[in-house]
Amino acid sequence: MKTISKTIQKSFTKSKYVLLALLVVFNISCSTEDGNDGLQGPAGIDGTNGTNGTNGTDGTDGNDGNDGNDGNANVIYSNWYEPVDLDFSVNNADYKSLPMEFQNYDDNTDAFLVYYYDQLEDNPSYGHTYLLPHYSFDTNGEELVKSVVIDIRPPFSVAYVQIESYSRNLLPREYLWEPDALNLENKGVRFRYMIIKGNNNATKSHSSTSSLKPLERLIKELTTQGINVNDYYAVCDYYGINY
Repeated sequence: MKTISKTIQKSFTKSKYVLLALLVVFNISCSTEDGNDGLQGPAGIDGTNGTNGTNGTDGTDGNDGNDGNDGNANVIYSNWYEPVDLDFSVNNADYKSLPMEFQNYDDNTDAFLVYYYDQLEDNPSYGHTYLLPHYSFDTNGEELVKSVVIDIRPPFSVAYVQIESYSRNLLPREYLWEPDALNLENKGVRFRYMIIKGNNNATKSHSSTSSLKPLERLIKELTTQGINVNDYYAVCDYYGINY
């Protein structure tokens, strides 16, 4: 009987140790502490691109802007030439020649205007200023007594104002500016030029004016705008030139 009890006791003791060992192994395997992370694997191959979406519809056109102001022709103009005796290249008693130098003039396309101010000559329509050439006749309007003309020489970039009297010597007030130092109200005469630049392409595109000389074409164009080329002040206003 004692032998059986000892045998049972030994078996129970061994079973207890086995059970304890299993509990230890189970606790270790279920520990809350994670192990070190492994190395990251290589990136996978990129997938194929998706197809492009359809284009959106065009927006509606905006409203047209207002038209800009018409531009004027390219104009070159001088200050007033107010001559003294030493300015004349020819200074005879009855004939004077006043040189006026210029630049950027093409006689094939450009119109060359010279205006002449004479204090003692007053035209009711245009005041004291005239477009050259200008001619003066006797009181009967039959005999030419004086001429003021322009001689343009493009190769030398100079134009000559030529004043000539046909029956007497010229008076200082007929060719000088402020000829009387004691009377500054006596202004005399002065001159200025304007070069109205032309355009070959524009000329060719207008068959009605293509055969005209530059000055003739300018006169025709100004006339369509209601401007008389002889009216110095109207021409200045049209091209934005100070008087």
